[in-house]
Amino acid sequence: MRRRRNARSGGNTPPYDSDVSDEPAPLIDRERIRKQHEERKQEFRLHPERAKILQRATVHIVQNYRKEARTASFTFASDEHAPVGDGTAPSPLQYFVAAVGL
Repeated sequence: MRRRRNARSGGNTPPYDSDVSDEPAPLIDRERIRKQHEERKQEFRLHPERAKILQRATVHIVQNYRKEARTASFTFASDEHAPVGDGTAPSPLQYFVAAVGL
């Protein structure tokens, strides 16, 4: 289905845009991801030591069950819901559930 052009755009314009599509752009560029994956596999074959990934985090207790975590350049807070905590931030379980989807 094509969209109708704005009637105020001029008298000589056709009533429909031929370059407008109702199909949404894909959310995932599969070709780009496939190409990056193949490049990474080749890199790891040539340099197996680069395949090792190490992630570190530092966690500090702010107050009661509220904690602050730092990993790389990111900082985020966590807290338990009442009555245990104050509910000022997502709980660790909520972060975990969200991470499964990411």
